[in-house]
Amino acid sequence: MLLETFARGPAFGTLLVKRIAERTHGEVELHSFRVYQALRSMARAGLIAPCEPVASVGAGRAPCYFCLTDEGRAALREARRAA
Repeated sequence: MLLETFARGPAFGTLLVKRIAERTHGEVELHSFRVYQALRSMARAGLIAPCEPVASVGAGRAPCYFCLTDEGRAALREARRAA
């Protein structure tokens, strides 16, 4: 589900939580802690990589945006074919 969410563009943890809640009409609620664990695993697997923020999100520390890599896009295509 997280990989599919990146098809909408670069994202960071809390944005992914929001996108998934919207996509599932609130039926799936993820905790940020678990999402960040998954992001680290996906990055280690080469599916996503840090990328430049698409826009400022206000004052304070800027979130770390991630984008799909070529491997991530290939995995997403394969997951879509299998569905």
